[in-house]
Amino acid sequence: STFSISIAIGRLRSFVKRFVVTTSNLRGGCPLMNTAIDSDDGNQRLRDLAREGFAEWRERISAIVEEGIRNGEICKGTNARRVANTLIATLEGALMMSRLDGEKAPLKDAQVTLNAMLDQIAYSRGRFMVDVAGLELLYLPAWPEVTRVIEDCRGQERWRGATRPIAEAVV
Repeated sequence: STFSISIAIGRLRSFVKRFVVTTSNLRGGCPLMNTAIDSDDGNQRLRDLAREGFAEWRERISAIVEEGIRNGEICKGTNARRVANTLIATLEGALMMSRLDGEKAPLKDAQVTLNAMLDQIAYSRGRFMVDVAGLELLYLPAWPEVTRVIEDCRGQERWRGATRPIAEAVV
Protein backbone atom coordinates (compact mmCIF):
# COMPACT_ATOMS: atom_id res chain seq x y z
CA SER A 1 0.00 0.00 0.00
CA THR A 2 1.10 3.55 -0.67
CA PHE A 3 0.74 6.46 1.70
CA SER A 4 1.76 10.09 1.44
CA ILE A 5 4.08 11.85 3.82
CA SER A 6 2.15 14.90 4.85
CA ILE A 7 4.64 16.55 7.16
CA ALA A 8 7.42 18.77 5.91
CA ILE A 9 10.32 17.05 7.66
CA GLY A 10 9.12 13.67 6.39
CA ARG A 11 8.92 15.02 2.85
CA LEU A 12 12.45 16.45 3.10
CA ARG A 13 13.80 13.18 4.54
CA SER A 14 12.10 11.26 1.75
CA PHE A 15 13.67 13.60 -0.84
CA VAL A 16 17.16 13.06 0.64
CA LYS A 17 16.66 9.30 0.85
CA ARG A 18 15.44 9.05 -2.77
CA PHE A 19 18.44 11.09 -3.96
CA VAL A 20 20.82 8.76 -2.11
CA VAL A 21 19.30 5.38 -3.01
CA THR A 22 18.17 6.06 -6.59
CA THR A 23 20.80 5.16 -9.15
CA SER A 24 20.74 7.33 -12.22
CA ASN A 25 20.72 5.75 -15.66
CA LEU A 26 22.56 8.78 -17.00
CA ARG A 27 26.29 8.43 -17.50
CA GLY A 28 28.51 11.22 -16.27
CA GLY A 29 26.65 12.40 -13.20
CA CYS A 30 24.05 15.09 -12.75
CA PRO A 31 23.32 16.87 -16.05
CA LEU A 32 22.27 20.02 -14.19
CA MET A 33 25.51 20.26 -12.22
CA ASN A 34 27.60 19.33 -15.26
CA THR A 35 25.90 22.05 -17.32
CA ALA A 36 26.41 24.61 -14.55
CA ILE A 37 30.12 23.82 -14.24
CA ASP A 38 30.82 23.55 -17.96
CA SER A 39 28.99 26.77 -18.82
CA ASP A 40 30.44 28.97 -16.08
CA ASP A 41 32.63 30.90 -18.53
CA GLY A 42 31.22 29.78 -21.84
CA ASN A 43 27.72 29.50 -23.23
CA GLN A 44 25.50 32.07 -21.49
CA ARG A 45 22.27 30.32 -22.59
CA LEU A 46 23.35 27.04 -20.99
CA ARG A 47 24.37 28.91 -17.86
CA ASP A 48 20.94 30.59 -17.70
CA LEU A 49 19.19 27.23 -18.11
CA ALA A 50 21.28 25.66 -15.35
CA ARG A 51 20.61 28.65 -13.09
CA GLU A 52 16.86 28.30 -13.75
CA GLY A 53 16.99 24.58 -12.97
CA PHE A 54 18.73 25.13 -9.64
CA ALA A 55 16.39 28.04 -8.83
CA GLU A 56 13.31 25.86 -9.42
CA TRP A 57 14.80 23.09 -7.26
CA ARG A 58 15.62 25.61 -4.51
CA GLU A 59 12.12 27.08 -4.68
CA ARG A 60 10.44 23.67 -4.34
CA ILE A 61 12.50 22.77 -1.28
CA SER A 62 12.06 26.25 0.22
CA ALA A 63 8.28 25.96 -0.22
CA ILE A 64 8.25 22.72 1.77
CA VAL A 65 10.28 24.34 4.56
CA GLU A 66 8.04 27.43 4.60
CA GLU A 67 4.93 25.22 4.74
CA GLY A 68 6.47 23.35 7.67
CA ILE A 69 7.12 26.64 9.48
CA ARG A 70 3.52 27.79 8.91
CA ASN A 71 2.17 24.43 10.15
CA GLY A 72 4.36 24.44 13.26
CA GLU A 73 6.40 21.44 12.11
CA ILE A 74 9.64 23.39 11.59
CA CYS A 75 11.06 25.92 14.07
CA LYS A 76 10.23 29.56 13.45
CA GLY A 77 13.26 31.51 12.32
CA THR A 78 14.51 28.69 10.09
CA ASN A 79 15.86 30.16 6.85
CA ALA A 80 14.16 28.20 4.05
CA ARG A 81 16.63 29.32 1.37
CA ARG A 82 19.58 28.30 3.54
CA VAL A 83 18.08 24.85 4.16
CA ALA A 84 17.40 24.39 0.42
CA ASN A 85 20.92 25.50 -0.57
CA THR A 86 22.46 23.20 2.04
CA LEU A 87 20.43 20.19 0.88
CA ILE A 88 21.22 20.79 -2.80
CA ALA A 89 24.91 21.60 -2.32
CA THR A 90 25.51 18.68 0.04
CA LEU A 91 23.75 16.14 -2.17
CA GLU A 92 25.32 17.38 -5.40
CA GLY A 93 28.80 17.41 -3.84
CA ALA A 94 28.27 13.94 -2.40
CA LEU A 95 27.08 12.69 -5.81
CA MET A 96 30.24 14.03 -7.44
CA MET A 97 32.44 12.38 -4.78
CA SER A 98 30.47 9.14 -5.05
CA ARG A 99 31.00 9.06 -8.81
CA LEU A 100 34.73 9.71 -8.41
CA ASP A 101 35.15 7.09 -5.67
CA GLY A 102 32.86 4.56 -7.34
CA GLU A 103 30.98 3.94 -4.09
CA LYS A 104 27.90 5.20 -2.21
CA ALA A 105 29.71 6.14 1.04
CA PRO A 106 29.78 9.92 0.32
CA LEU A 107 26.03 9.89 -0.41
CA LYS A 108 25.26 7.87 2.71
CA ASP A 109 27.42 10.20 4.81
CA ALA A 110 25.56 13.18 3.35
CA GLN A 111 22.24 11.54 4.22
CA VAL A 112 23.28 11.07 7.87
CA THR A 113 24.44 14.70 8.11
CA LEU A 114 21.34 16.10 6.39
CA ASN A 115 19.04 14.03 8.60
CA ALA A 116 20.82 15.49 11.65
CA MET A 117 20.25 18.98 10.22
CA LEU A 118 16.56 18.19 9.69
CA ASP A 119 16.37 16.97 13.29
CA GLN A 120 17.77 20.36 14.34
CA ILE A 121 15.10 22.40 12.54
CA ALA A 122 12.16 20.13 13.39
CA TYR A 123 9.81 21.47 16.03
CA SER A 124 9.46 18.64 18.49
CA ARG A 125 7.24 18.12 21.47
CA GLY A 126 9.86 15.69 22.72
CA ARG A 127 11.25 12.43 21.45
CA PHE A 128 13.24 9.46 22.58
CA MET A 129 16.46 8.24 21.02
CA VAL A 130 17.10 4.51 20.66
CA ASP A 131 20.81 3.78 20.38
CA VAL A 132 21.76 0.22 19.43
CA ALA A 133 25.42 -0.57 18.81
CA GLY A 134 26.10 -1.06 15.11
CA LEU A 135 22.83 0.49 13.92
CA GLU A 136 21.79 4.04 13.03
CA LEU A 137 20.19 6.11 15.78
CA LEU A 138 16.41 5.80 15.88
CA TYR A 139 14.30 8.72 17.12
CA LEU A 140 10.79 8.01 18.35
CA PRO A 141 8.37 10.82 19.13
CA ALA A 142 6.85 11.17 22.57
CA TRP A 143 3.46 12.00 20.99
CA PRO A 144 1.55 10.43 18.07
CA GLU A 145 3.60 11.53 15.10
CA VAL A 146 2.85 8.45 13.05
CA THR A 147 4.35 9.46 9.71
CA ARG A 148 7.68 10.25 11.41
CA VAL A 149 7.73 6.86 13.12
CA ILE A 150 7.03 5.15 9.81
CA GLU A 151 9.72 7.23 8.05
CA ASP A 152 12.30 6.48 10.75
CA CYS A 153 11.45 2.78 10.79
CA ARG A 154 11.83 2.14 7.07
CA GLY A 155 15.07 0.20 7.59
CA GLN A 156 15.20 -3.54 7.67
CA GLU A 157 14.38 -5.31 10.90
CA ARG A 158 17.98 -6.46 11.27
CA TRP A 159 17.77 -6.59 15.02
CA ARG A 160 14.94 -9.14 14.82
CA GLY A 161 16.39 -11.05 11.89
CA ALA A 162 13.33 -10.36 9.72
CA THR A 163 13.59 -9.34 6.09
CA ARG A 164 10.57 -7.07 5.68
CA PRO A 165 10.72 -3.33 6.43
CA ILE A 166 9.81 -2.35 9.95
CA ALA A 167 7.09 0.00 8.65
CA GLU A 168 5.25 -3.01 7.22
CA ALA A 169 5.69 -4.91 10.46
CA VAL A 170 4.33 -2.00 12.51
CA VAL A 171 1.39 -1.04 10.29
